[in-house]
This record gives sequence, C-alpha cells and structure tokens, in this order.
Amino acid sequence: MKFNFDTDHSEVDSIPIDTIDSKYLREYYLRLNSRGIYVNQICDRSLYQSIEDYLNSKSTLATLCCNTILNTNNENFIQNSLKLVPKHLCELFLKSSLYTMNDLAIHYIIETWPFDSLELARYFSEAYSSLLLFYNTDTNSYTGKIASDILKWLYIGSKYAKMITCLFLKNQADPSYKLRTLDLTGLPLSNNLVKKLLNKNLLFDNEDSDTSYLSDLDDVSDFFSSEDEQTDSWSDCSEIDSQDEPFSMDNGLHFGQINKPNSFWEKKSLIKLDLILSCSNLKENFVKSIQNKNNSANLEIKFNKLDLTIRDKKCCIENEYFSSDALTINGLGIFFSANLNEAMYTFNLVNKFPNIQELNLSAFGQESFLSSLLDNTSVLNTLSNSFAELKQLKRLRLNIPGCKHRLAFILKNLTNPLEYLNLTSCGLVEQDLDFLTSSIHTSTINNLVLSNNDLNNQCDALIKLLKKMRSNIQVLDLGCNSFQFDVYFKIVNEVIVNMDNLRMLVTLDVFKFDNYVKLAEKLSLLNNFVSWRINYSSDYYEKSAKIKNRNKFKKFKQDYIEALERRLATINGSRSVKITINDPDLNFILNEIF
Repeated sequence: MKFNFDTDHSEVDSIPIDTIDSKYLREYYLRLNSRGIYVNQICDRSLYQSIEDYLNSKSTLATLCCNTILNTNNENFIQNSLKLVPKHLCELFLKSSLYTMNDLAIHYIIETWPFDSLELARYFSEAYSSLLLFYNTDTNSYTGKIASDILKWLYIGSKYAKMITCLFLKNQADPSYKLRTLDLTGLPLSNNLVKKLLNKNLLFDNEDSDTSYLSDLDDVSDFFSSEDEQTDSWSDCSEIDSQDEPFSMDNGLHFGQINKPNSFWEKKSLIKLDLILSCSNLKENFVKSIQNKNNSANLEIKFNKLDLTIRDKKCCIENEYFSSDALTINGLGIFFSANLNEAMYTFNLVNKFPNIQELNLSAFGQESFLSSLLDNTSVLNTLSNSFAELKQLKRLRLNIPGCKHRLAFILKNLTNPLEYLNLTSCGLVEQDLDFLTSSIHTSTINNLVLSNNDLNNQCDALIKLLKKMRSNIQVLDLGCNSFQFDVYFKIVNEVIVNMDNLRMLVTLDVFKFDNYVKLAEKLSLLNNFVSWRINYSSDYYEKSAKIKNRNKFKKFKQDYIEALERRLATINGSRSVKITINDPDLNFILNEIF
C-alpha cells in the first residue's frame, strides 16, 4: 500500500489559488525560504528521493499496518485500534495520519497522546526539507505564485498546526492529560490561532470543536494586511473573527463541544512557535498582548523566530513599555523599507535581541534608494555596530545592495564564526570577496549564498575564496551572477569538484544544453552531491518560444527534463542527483501550472 500524494491529497487541488489565504502562505513561504537551507535537512541523504518515494521506501511492516488501519475509514475500528497500540507506535500513527490527512485519527491520537511533549514539525520534516531542496521552490516575484507542491504542503501544515493546537489547549484543564509542551516552530500559523494564544482568558466556544472551521485558512486574511489597510487587526485579541463562509479541506467530521478551561490550569503548559508579523498588526496592542503572558491560564508562550516587515514605521514593537525579555527568540528576520528612518530603526532594533542565533536583514524599495542607503555614514555605522553584541550569531542573511566595498566595515564587529552566510544582491566586488577569504568565517561556513552579485568579472577572487572553504561547504548558491560558461566551468573545474562535502549547488545562469552536460560530468565526481538547481538552457528557450499550445508546451518541457536527467544518469551511474529547473516567466506556462 504505497503513499501517493495526488490521490491522498486530492481535495487540496480544489482550493482557490488566488485567495487571501494563498497570499498569506506566499508571505510565510518567502520568510521560510529566506532563512536558507539547514544542512541537517540533507545530511542524512545519500541520494535524492522524491517525497513519495522517500515515504514509500520507509514502508516497514509497522508502517504498512498503520496505513492499513487508517485507510479502512471505519471510525470505530480506528479508535479501537489506537486504544490497543503500544506507546512507541503512537508517533508512527500520528505521522501516517498527517500524511493521509485522517482528521479522526489525528483527533484521537492528540487526545490520548502518551508523551509530555510534541514537536509537530518533525512529522513534516520529509515534506518540507524535500520541497525546499529538490522541488521548484522559487516564488515568482512578478506573479506572486508559489510552486504547486510547496503550496499544498503549506495548506496541510497550516491546517494541522491549528487543529492540534486547539486540541492541545482544550485538554490542558484536565490534570490527567499528559501532553504539556507543544512545539509549532517551523509551521505556518493562522491569525485566529495566534489571537487565541495571546488571548488572556483562552476561552473556547463551539466553533473551536468543528474541524471544518479548524481546517480553513480564511481567518488569516488580516495576518498580512495590505499596505493601504488602515484598520488594526490586533485592536482586540479576543474579538470574534470573520464569519465569512470558509473553504474547507476536512472530511466533514465533527467532534463534541469543547469545554471552557478552568481559570487556572493545575499544570504549567508551554507552546513554542515562530511569529510572522507585518504591517499594522503590531504596535502597542501586540506588545500589550504578549506581555500578558497568559498567566491566568498558566500557559507560557515562547517564540523561536520573529519575522517583521517595517514600512513607513507601521510596524513598531518598541515603545516605553516594551521589554525584549517578552520575546526570548533564537531568530530575527526584518524586511525593511530602504529609507533613512526605517533603516535606523531596524538596525537599532537588532540591539534589543543580543542572544539571537539567526538574523535576516533584507531591504526593499526603489533601486536608487537601495543602492544609496549605506552612503549615509550614520546608517552605515549603526549597521556595523548592531553586530557588536551578537555573540551567539550563527546564521546571517544580509540583503542590502549598498554593501559594495563596505563588507569588511559592516562585519568587522561580528566576532562569532558563522555557519550560514547569505549575501544575495549585495553588489559584491573583489575587495569584499578578499575580506571573506581572510575572515574567521571561512572554516565554519557550510552554507554560502552569493547569488545575484554579477560575479563574472570576480572569478579569480571567488575561486580563492571557495578554495579556502572547500572542506566545509555543503550548500553553495552562485545563481544569477551573469557568468559566461567558460568562467563558470573554470570555477567548477578548479574548486567545486574538490568540495568533498558539497551536497547542493545552485546554478541559475543560462547555458546551452551541452554545456550543462559538461558541468554534470565534473559534478559527477562529487560523492555526496544530491541536488542541482539549474535554469532552462538557451536552446530550450529558443525552441519553447515557438510553441503556443499549452499542452504541447507541457509535453515539450517534460521531454526536455527527462532527456537531461537521462544524460546525467548515464554520467552519474548508479547515484541519483535531483535536477530542479526554474520555469521561464511565461504567462501561459504559469496559468497551466498554477
């Protein structure tokens, strides 16, 4: 009995793709993707397997038994079976239930969970890590679309994060209930769910017992308010949410009424989560809510990572009453508008969180503002000084085009060696690459992203840097750097082929098909290499431009990918390397796919 995504999740395809819910998931995915790939997501892979093949390859006798029981769709049989299973099989049953979207089984398993903690993202690890690594994970910036495979798993993750959290909270009043720590980090959360977590009294009503309501994403519409929206969605964290008819992914199951919890739970409970906030839903109301700490319910909420968007100072969590102690976080991501006020506010805000291990500073705005932002001495000094207190920082994404010629000055106060460094669109030149070569980070970085920096003329400096880092690099992104093929081939031939631990390479400059094969011949020498992201070849674009029929183009695209994979399979022998190809920006292709 094999796992099949299309049959097991057929109802997901019926969800409207252009709703406000998709916009929320797009925003979540942008933040998720901006954090970069963690090497532990691929360190246990010796070859590429699709999600479906990966799950099917794990079909032990116990897994087959779990799936057989769940696929009976007999409520009494499923409940009786779950009552009798040994404690150590509960985790396997939960995982099987999530992947087959069996709401009844999930409800019963969470109600009777035999352990004191549950890390929910662990049960989606194959799905999310596989999609991030091996599928078309690019969000098209012009259309705001998400690759369909990504979108499906975001819907599923959001649905069950909400369902399981509500079941967790409604059982906390029961002293005999064992589950007391719920870890939601890494999963998308709806606005309605976060409001309930910040609601001081945590009151429940009948709507919370209805899994059709739990499964919808309609209530996330104000989680990412539009720029022109003036209302504050956090004006009252206990307000009644929109009663608009939601779409549903559930199977029509309904459970009994959830009782209101006691004013004070006998045992202390803990929820860990990531928080993504944008536009007008911060300000004093959020600060007030989080400082309440839900003491009346004996519930503690810990935030793992906080992502903010700061535009026209609409998102300010800093005031006279604010204490950063209320947000003990490991990661901070700030997308800020490229003007003087927002930049100064952003860089000063970083100093409020000296214990973070992960930081993402990404500027957006008009190109003229972006390129000149760091010309201001005060802004440049504030940015450099913001790193001085970050003694535990391990992962840094710096996406500010004005870093050109200034990287050494900006990072001079960063004393802790990094594991992940993302310098996308920073305008790097030889001087900046030379600084990195001589820095303390060359022996510790295992994930390096230097995309969109026009590095074709910096070949020698780049090779020098990569040679210094070749023993520790596992993920290397050199995409969109306007490389000529002979320059890129030189980089691959002289240094990349000697990166013994390299597992993923991103190559998004456009070369001819035969040139991709030449690169593949070199990459086949890498024993640990499992994933290669490339662009369509130039000859592919020339041929595809002549095809106007959608179905013919779809067939042409599939034939192209299969031809390239066959060529690589011949070169690589028994090893399997997954090729991910970015789709060209053609409207009729996007309409067909999305």
